[in-house]
Amino acid sequence: MGIFKKYKTTILIIAIAIMAGVAYTILFGGEDSTLLVSERQDNAASVEESNLLTFLLDLRSVKLDENIFSDPVFKSLEDFGQELTAEPIGRENPFAPIGITSSDEE
Repeated sequence: MGIFKKYKTTILIIAIAIMAGVAYTILFGGEDSTLLVSERQDNAASVEESNLLTFLLDLRSVKLDENIFSDPVFKSLEDFGQELTAEPIGRENPFAPIGITSSDEE
């Protein structure tokens, strides 16, 4: 009985915490025990896959009329692209201290 009087408040706090945990589990935790189970079925994936396959088959059936390339309007189009100039290549190892080359490391 001496231990109970000495640690009376500690035992009381632990007992209240255990009862609160049990009450919380009973009131709020018992509703849905399958929280970690995925609800997505294979049917949803198969529908998406069939939609994709249908789209790919439709795309495959598209025929391009090659006469458009011989049309004068197409031939009158101008190319506004720019020539890319070659830039100098940087250091082999950009993280190496300045002044050290790859041949110095070996």
